[in-house]
Parts: sequence; C-alpha cells; structure tokens
Amino acid sequence: MRRNTFFKATPLPHSPGTDAIGTVHVCGDLAHKYGIHAGDRVAVLSPYLGGNSRYITAFSHDVVKVPRELDAVEAALAIREKVDN
Repeated sequence: MRRNTFFKATPLPHSPGTDAIGTVHVCGDLAHKYGIHAGDRVAVLSPYLGGNSRYITAFSHDVVKVPRELDAVEAALAIREKVDN
C-alpha cells in the first residue's frame, strides 16, 4: 500500500495478507544459499503474498530468519522496518 500498488488487479484465487511469520516446511536448494532450512522460523513481506493462508510460497531472498523467542508482532514490525529502509 505504501508503494501505491494495492489498486492493481490480483489474479484469482487470492488470499489477502501482506506479511507472514511461520516455520519453513519445505525449501528448495537455492534457499540454502540464503541460510534458510526446513524448520527455521521466518518472516516475509510482499504485497501479493497471501499471508492469511495456511501455507504460502515465498522467494528465498525475501525471507528473513526470526528468533523463536521474538513475539510475532515484534517480528512483523522488524520485517517492515527492513523493507522500508
């Protein structure tokens, strides 16, 4: 929304939600280049992510590891800070 892209048509089916925090279940070989492995707790932000879905797919370079002791709200704010700067 800050980039003024929210008005673009989104192909269906689409689940709303621009951020997600969760555990990696499966990752491709390229994810290891970014230090992402199955079982890692991660956060990701993207305008068409579908963050309200039960499972999502995200690019490895958009994913940020999140410490398990960090609250989900704090993690969401941290990822937004990274993207905004």
